[in-house]
Amino acid sequence: MTVQQSSVSSRNELEVFADDHDLDALLVSETKLQPGTPDPNIRGFELYRSDRTRGPGGGTAIYVRRGIRHHQIALPVLQNLEATAVTIATANGPLTIISCYHPARLLLRENDINEILDSGTSVIAAGDFNAKHEVWGSRRANRNGRILIEHGDNIDIIIEAPPGPTYYDARDLHADTLDIALLKNVPFQTRLHASQALDSDHLPVLMHLGDEANDANRNSTVQTTNWPRFAEILETDFGPVPRIESVADLESAAGAFEEKIKTAMSDSTRTRVEPQIKENLPQWIRC
Repeated sequence: MTVQQSSVSSRNELEVFADDHDLDALLVSETKLQPGTPDPNIRGFELYRSDRTRGPGGGTAIYVRRGIRHHQIALPVLQNLEATAVTIATANGPLTIISCYHPARLLLRENDINEILDSGTSVIAAGDFNAKHEVWGSRRANRNGRILIEHGDNIDIIIEAPPGPTYYDARDLHADTLDIALLKNVPFQTRLHASQALDSDHLPVLMHLGDEANDANRNSTVQTTNWPRFAEILETDFGPVPRIESVADLESAAGAFEEKIKTAMSDSTRTRVEPQIKENLPQWIRC
């Protein structure tokens, strides 16, 4: 299965992109559609959309390829997060995919994250959360990124991002990672990469699930350690300093300390599969 997450782009571009990459679903953030706007349908896909009802911008949508067993699910009212959710039937049980957009000016609410992740047993929530953190490749962390990384650790979810930037600011050419995926109980191997395509300041992110993510000729395994989390675990679980009166005491203490380090490292490190794919830079950067 291949899922694409993207910020708003033209309908024709999305249709060509979906066909070129044989996509099963497209998650679109910040559609900027208004209630009453005709559906921007693309050939071969069913469209589900959630428009912002107050003010311009915002909105989310999901396209699912016809022939795939699925149904839309209703989400509870969210405080600051905008989202659309669909559950897809898979060989490993139902998988809920959620297209998300979080306005940059608003505070990320932990309850919003809980609500979307509670919408299914296995959940992928992806899009532009406007949450930055060095753990998933942002240049520097912001308030929402710090909230998300701490809450993610507390509720034991995986936060995935492609290996390269997903956003290019045309004003100063700065690149950053804004488009990420939250994974809860996902029974598939996953692989993400950003594609240099579509006319948008956000690059489309391709997520490969299952066998498509296990192509050994294209993937490498990368581990990322959350060092603040590592230090916190080590400090919390270190315990009292043992009394050393013999060589045996020293060896025992050293062994216990080594185990604590290994445990802290394991609990604060995530492993992801990254593609060995290099694509050309966007035309506006090359010029």
